Amino acid sequence: MYKKFPYNNFKWHYGKINKKKIMKYCDNNNIEYILEIDLNYSKELHNLHKNYPLAPEIMNINKNMLSKIQKHIHKYYYGKKTIIKKQIN
Repeated sequence: MYKKFPYNNFKWHYGKINKKKIMKYCDNNNIEYILEIDLNYSKELHNLHKNYPLAPEIMNINKNMLSKIQKHIHKYYYGKKTIIKKQIN
């Protein structure tokens, strides 16, 4: 679930929001939240999940962000002429 950030008509909420309120949240609500959180990740799980992002974000990937092996794989599967610009979630 993601939406574009609001750019007008919004208010800051400085109080605490508890887990119960977050769990009641529905996509159809007319009130939305941007949360600042601290992530704690167990060291025992780190090696198991090291190939997956902990907090993925939506962004466009361009060629200069890829490693040599990623560029090679892309060239192998898609050829030279393709432009690398994909959105990841």
